[in-house]
Amino acid sequence: MNCLRHTIFLVSLVLLSACANRGMGPQGGPKDETPPEILKEVPFNGSTDFHGQEVVLYCNEYIQLNDVANQVIISPPSQKQPIVKGVGKRVIVTFEEPLRDSTTYNIDFGSAICDYNERNPMKNYSFSFSTGPVIDTLQLSGTLINAEDLNPVSGITIGLHYVLHDSAFNSMPFAYIARTDEKGAFCVKNVKEGRYRIYALNDISKDYIYQPSEALAFLDTVFSPIVTEEQDTIGPNLTLSDSIGPNLTLSDTIGPNLTLSDSIGPNLTFSDSIGPNRSTKLRYEPQDILLRLFSENKQRRYFQRPLRDERHLLTLLFAAPQDSMPGLQWLPIHTTDSLGHTDTIQVSDTMLVVQPSHKFDTINIWLTDSLLIRQDTLSLLMTYMFTDSTFNLVPQTDTIEAVYREPRMSDKAREALEKKRREQKLELKSNTSTTFDIYQPLTLTFATPLKSWQPDSLHFYEKVDTVRRPLPFTIIKADSTNMKLLLMHDWQPEREYELEIDSAAFTDVYHLSSDRQSLRWKIRSLDEYATLIMKVEPFNPRLMLQVLTDKDVVVHTLPATEDGTRFEYLKPQTYYIRAFEDLNGDSVWTTGDWEMKRQPEPVYYSGKKQSLRANWDFEETFLWQEKALLEQKPAELKKDAGKKK
Repeated sequence: MNCLRHTIFLVSLVLLSACANRGMGPQGGPKDETPPEILKEVPFNGSTDFHGQEVVLYCNEYIQLNDVANQVIISPPSQKQPIVKGVGKRVIVTFEEPLRDSTTYNIDFGSAICDYNERNPMKNYSFSFSTGPVIDTLQLSGTLINAEDLNPVSGITIGLHYVLHDSAFNSMPFAYIARTDEKGAFCVKNVKEGRYRIYALNDISKDYIYQPSEALAFLDTVFSPIVTEEQDTIGPNLTLSDSIGPNLTLSDTIGPNLTLSDSIGPNLTFSDSIGPNRSTKLRYEPQDILLRLFSENKQRRYFQRPLRDERHLLTLLFAAPQDSMPGLQWLPIHTTDSLGHTDTIQVSDTMLVVQPSHKFDTINIWLTDSLLIRQDTLSLLMTYMFTDSTFNLVPQTDTIEAVYREPRMSDKAREALEKKRREQKLELKSNTSTTFDIYQPLTLTFATPLKSWQPDSLHFYEKVDTVRRPLPFTIIKADSTNMKLLLMHDWQPEREYELEIDSAAFTDVYHLSSDRQSLRWKIRSLDEYATLIMKVEPFNPRLMLQVLTDKDVVVHTLPATEDGTRFEYLKPQTYYIRAFEDLNGDSVWTTGDWEMKRQPEPVYYSGKKQSLRANWDFEETFLWQEKALLEQKPAELKKDAGKKK
């Protein structure tokens, strides 16, 4: 019995101790925000005559590697990517191919090395070694911006070529590489003395060679990197030992061989040396290279597929915009009746309506003949421009089979669908709203191509108090299919308008008619708008001015005029001004072209914010050459564009 009591006592004591310990002592502690540190490097950083295949870094704590593919940059690049891995407290870099003779390698780890628990990154650590007797130490640095909006672009490969011919960019991997940071800054390190061409490349193919459709930047300049020494003018041993008075004397040496002993002013004496140990700093040139990244208007052009989800509509989809409408040649339709008689029918333009998109990358073909609509399969020859393996455009002719597959449904569902079709009306939409801008036309949009409309069935009024006054108007076709019509009238501010549309005023190619509708809208008062008059100095007639929102979105574009460009009917809010030099005279910003060695058209920003108020005219001057390009864009508009797609 005593043993049992003793046992129960001991168990209770242990449990009480465990419960008590839960609340004792520090709970957690400050979060670890210290990144890992390198304790040892094999070989040591800056080694020469290295002939191994592996670099090992020993850290002071357990580590993990983050986003190695994008963070770790090894220059010069290898055809076979080195393996970078973290094992315990070690970072191991293994080269998969022999290293080049007498070459300096640089491994920039970016923010890849992190501690194991909190993922605190060790930033800006780089490691270099040479397979020869010396370490190359020259550098080239600068900034990469997006050519169209001057935003910095991160994650883009910067490459050097010592082969100065243009063909190197298309055919050879870069000799040295770096990558841009979130501010677009780059620094190509450990470069050998010589002459180089520099490029930027969104290297999607990961081969360090330009491929058409990859964003790029280039300069015609040939760079010869150098390094110079800069000496600080004030050294470590400066002493002020006298008061400020009428006879200022520098009575001792400033450096190893320089003495100033004449008085300067009222009683201040420098009685100790400012030198002799002046500090020196290395300055690497060039350090202000500016590259403008652009994407060419070159995409691989090919036909993707035909779509025929509905019997009466065939859609041809292309992978990229086309320069012109593809050529279409319909193949004959062969039919057989119930008695076995065959017939051949040629498809003509009167049996369909073709609706190309603005850039000819989508072609809608509305079948209007019942014979065509009934065919499950339609065939045609299509000729278009195709991008071959050398990225040249060549004519291509394909045979297209457009097949319609009837969806499976029950008899009840099919009957309901047929009833809905019989009762269907032609869909009509408009852009009317309670308040309407004075510069907008009234737009009528239809779901299918129109066959006809009855002008007498449209009644347009101006409403004054409760009285409606009939007004003349004009209907303009906005596209070739009549699916969009514009009602034109000289709107007057603060007036109310009404458009009454009679039943069956519009009829489409499938004999559907519109329903009765009444549209009402009111034009804004001129007091609700602001006007901005922008002059440019110095005047350049090739400049096109753009008004931007505070989201860097273009709302108006007009050419510069000598007496000032007038932007009217602006809503009272904050705007910014951008300009581009329209070198080819087409009134739109034009990107660059590598094959033609054409740079993108220059873009400039006004640094001043335009805060417009209603019913005011604002006059401003845009000094578009006053600031360097990197200093022009307002900070509130500037953002990292990220990796350019």
